[in-house]
Amino acid sequence: SYLLALPQSMRDRRIHPVFHAALLRPFVEDETNAYPNRDPDVVFGDVPNGEQFVELIDLHRWVRNKLQFHFVWSDGDQTWESADKADRLVQLDEYLALQGVHNMDELP
Repeated sequence: SYLLALPQSMRDRRIHPVFHAALLRPFVEDETNAYPNRDPDVVFGDVPNGEQFVELIDLHRWVRNKLQFHFVWSDGDQTWESADKADRLVQLDEYLALQGVHNMDELP
């Protein structure tokens, strides 16, 4: 594993600076002229006003009889959140459909 010196913008998004050697590749400078209109912040997942949004709900669990969902955020962060935070999300509807249920109470 290697500890990388990440730019402040990546540290602000809580990207962990330690990476396994198998995930690292030698740096090859790309030709930014090939993408003259590309915004570098978008490449790294920055949302202009700093807001994050839920891209995906991919798991659920019951903790002390309370339902939690695993959120994958737009910046790559992943968190477990209570069911009330997922209640009005389109991603919840998609997750429930994939689980073959109509509401949260039907989840095992």
